[in-house]
Amino acid sequence: MGVQQGTTGETYAGENAPEAELVAFPSDAEMYAAIQAGNVDALLQDLPVNIGHTEDGSFTIAEEYPTDEQYGFIMAKDGSEALVTAVNEQLATLRDNGRYQEIYDSYFAE
Repeated sequence: MGVQQGTTGETYAGENAPEAELVAFPSDAEMYAAIQAGNVDALLQDLPVNIGHTEDGSFTIAEEYPTDEQYGFIMAKDGSEALVTAVNEQLATLRDNGRYQEIYDSYFAE
């Protein structure tokens, strides 16, 4: 099973599929090239990334594994106060007017 090196997916696979032969790839692109070439039978990757790779019909999501992962933005701690405020304000606006959910559903709903 292909995993991306140094990710929570690699850790999850090691802990939850000890019988699997894991192949760690340094990048997402190398991982997907490996499955296309038949070098691995399956991949474990974040669902949003996998959804993006299914859009052309070359791949299908066979299983989803619920985890407690959450995603967020990261910015420099010092000197980014105005940017953090602007991003937070825009996210709040998008949530309030329903556009955030529309965008989310268009990219992450199956």
